[in-house]
Amino acid sequence: VFLLAGAFASVSDSIGSVEATVQLGLTIIPAQWVLPALFLISAFIATAMGTSMGTIAATAPIAVGFAGATELSVPLALGAVVGGALWQSTGLVFAEFASSSTKYAAIYSGFAILVLFMIWLYLSWFILLLGSQVAYYVQYPEQIRLSNQRVPLSGRLREQTALLTIYWIAHRFVRHKKPLSIEELCQLLAIPAERVTETVQMLMDRELVVETNDEPSTYVLQSDPANMTVAEFLQIVRRPNDEQSMMNDQIQSVGGVDEVMAQLESSVGEKLAGLTLRKLVDDGKPD
Repeated sequence: VFLLAGAFASVSDSIGSVEATVQLGLTIIPAQWVLPALFLISAFIATAMGTSMGTIAATAPIAVGFAGATELSVPLALGAVVGGALWQSTGLVFAEFASSSTKYAAIYSGFAILVLFMIWLYLSWFILLLGSQVAYYVQYPEQIRLSNQRVPLSGRLREQTALLTIYWIAHRFVRHKKPLSIEELCQLLAIPAERVTETVQMLMDRELVVETNDEPSTYVLQSDPANMTVAEFLQIVRRPNDEQSMMNDQIQSVGGVDEVMAQLESSVGEKLAGLTLRKLVDDGKPD
């Protein structure tokens, strides 16, 4: 069956049936429902064929076609097909046992069906949750890490993240392009969404960017980038918030340390004199 399904997929692709199926499907199925539709179609075909491997071989070219036509990730589309086929396969195993349970003593088969039903339910949810997790990490590979421990950012990395974030927001502003969302910023910066969200929230708190009413939310500059220098931006980013200000007032500082900090800020201002956010964008990437 697997070999015949593979041959069917190859012939269908050669005669253009895959492209025709994709175009017909997109006229019926909205783009945002393509993945659930692939999952259900695979489950239905697996029921009809009785084999998950044959279903995957026959449906995979169609999933790839949908991915290309809707700009979906190919691994996500294939994951939906595999998930639907495996989910239905667990149901077929349970149905096979239930249909043959009459061969056993009635009292024992009743208990066995209940146990098998719970196992089937567990496997079904396991497949669904595993597929969802794989799909998430395919979309956000930067979220993959070896432990759940939160990695603290250094002061320099925090400032670099803030500057990169404001750079890309200003880049869209200067180029008159659609503002960026959190997800798009994550893709540009290749850092976890939680870090980007924290940075954007900090920029909003300091009245540097504002949130739009788009869905999903996007972010634009609150003022013209030509009117703010990079040195001023860094000073605003380094400025403590309300809670940090209380701690800052309590710190018992030393004159020499205060002088070093003042020299550092003065050196940054001198080095970056005249460099505005607008000029930073103009000197950076052209598109």
